[in-house]
Amino acid sequence: MSLDAQVSELIERGQLLHSLDDGFTRAQLKPILDFADEHPATRQRCFDHLLGMLQGRPTLAFGDERRFVDEGDFADDERRQAVVEEITARLATRDRRYWRDVRLDFTGAWFGTRADFTNAVFYSAVSFRHAVFAGDASFSRARFLEKADFSDTSFYESAHFVGARFDDASRFERVWFRRRSRLTAIHGPVADFADTEFTGPVTFKESVFSTGAVFNGARFGSNATFEDAVMLCGGHFQNAGFTGPASFYCAEFGGEGTASFASATFERDADFRRARVGGPTDFHRARFLGNSADFSLCRFGGSLEFSGAHVDALTRFDGAQFFGPVRVGDATFATLPDLPGGQVPQGADFAAPGERDRTG
Repeated sequence: MSLDAQVSELIERGQLLHSLDDGFTRAQLKPILDFADEHPATRQRCFDHLLGMLQGRPTLAFGDERRFVDEGDFADDERRQAVVEEITARLATRDRRYWRDVRLDFTGAWFGTRADFTNAVFYSAVSFRHAVFAGDASFSRARFLEKADFSDTSFYESAHFVGARFDDASRFERVWFRRRSRLTAIHGPVADFADTEFTGPVTFKESVFSTGAVFNGARFGSNATFEDAVMLCGGHFQNAGFTGPASFYCAEFGGEGTASFASATFERDADFRRARVGGPTDFHRARFLGNSADFSLCRFGGSLEFSGAHVDALTRFDGAQFFGPVRVGDATFATLPDLPGGQVPQGADFAAPGERDRTG
């Protein structure tokens, strides 16, 4: 049987196209997926057809007839959820025969109630560009073996990447982590990347975190870029490890949220130039081991905490503005902090010059 004939049989058995108007059930999807499980040559076409049901563009065709898939076809979340769950189940299994060879392109996909990619393994490059996650999304403990692109993606509810691992470059440029207007509680949804491991370079350039941005314990094995990122409720990087250069150039930690890097380790250069922090900034017990830690032209709207920090890097604060106390008790600096006396607020507990020489 030819590939086209196999795909036609696949579509007919599941009544995939003919059921778009009348609705379909998970039971109708099962023969399609069973067929694809047993016939590797059909898996890519099957995935593409299923993905078309999650996208807002005309991608499904049968014979001379083209069916347009738009948001109206998604009125029944149960239908869309069935497609999502069947796909994610095959990504999470360790059975080698399950769709390991499928190219996963979720560009423009619309995920409804919940998208649970927990424990999923992405063996090839994957794209979620311009995807919309209307409900909770979980990529906890997921493994990305090749490049992963989440640029221009929107998360309306919680986004969890706890314990995920990215073995190659990953992109999160211009991502919107936002909550709906009805979710106004302070403990609302968060963008949670706690304990996530980024082996390759990662960028969150120009991304917007409308709720908490959590990277506690995350490991960045290469370049980490947060340039022009906006974290409206603060950013949390406690115990994070930056093996490569880290850039927070022009990043904004809005509101009264904390920019917390307590016990974080920067093994290469740390660039915080022109960053703006509305609330407290915490580098308590942080370690700067690279050549430079540059805070030039930063705006610190609350307290600045360096107590217990270990700074081998050349530290610069040229043109920085301070609107709260600056604390460096028990900190060690290889070179004296570049803080002109006129810029240090009254009451800052920097050690006297002789004491700084002994601690540095």
